[in-house]
Amino acid sequence: MLSITVCTAPAQERRGLERVCRALAARASGEDLEWFSCAALPELEGRLNRADGVDVVCLDMAQAGAVAVAERLRERWRQALLVLIVERSLSPLEYIRPTILAAALMLRPLDEGDMARTMEEVLLAWRQRRGADGEQFVFSTGGETRRVPFGEILYFESREKRIYLRTRSREYGFYDTLEQLSGRLPEGFLRCHKSFIVNLSFLRGVNLSRNTLDLEGDIAVPVSRTYKPAVKAWKAAQI
Repeated sequence: MLSITVCTAPAQERRGLERVCRALAARASGEDLEWFSCAALPELEGRLNRADGVDVVCLDMAQAGAVAVAERLRERWRQALLVLIVERSLSPLEYIRPTILAAALMLRPLDEGDMARTMEEVLLAWRQRRGADGEQFVFSTGGETRRVPFGEILYFESREKRIYLRTRSREYGFYDTLEQLSGRLPEGFLRCHKSFIVNLSFLRGVNLSRNTLDLEGDIAVPVSRTYKPAVKAWKAAQI
């Protein structure tokens, strides 16, 4: 499943991008496409706050507040490919920033040829990233194969004879064990409890007096006696 979100004021740009992206997705062995488009930034942020995941976002930088929205988007969706739609008169200093990290630019005025060339390159980058086993966690749930970038996983929890993968906005359940799962995870994941493995990228504090790891979003994950030495060793290595 490929998820594309477009936010641009001109309706003809939204329609053109949808035609181009649907054609490119269909050409790539019938890739399923989840499409969402809107004209205004508040609607975009509302959508992304509820989203389970996002692969590509096309953002109109002519709207007031677009830079701040792009920065918030990048902070939350680290793996997303961000395509900026910009006026030729807009200084690159406004949008070429490490806090935005755009994957591509589309300069106005746009035609569908420009859109097709840019989006073809972006979707190629997305497919290459998706195919890299080291960047995504692949699992089966509900008869479907799911892929979640490691950078979007807060933690794994074992309960009720299943493993639950938690992102900021959703939880997925699948059958596995934490013992087997540990061998599939890259560096940056730490087991802190018989029922929890956390992504240290989201760590905001270690509270050993309360035996918790505090993650983004006011999430407290327990630390058990068995795994407390491993947490202490990790903490000491960061000093």
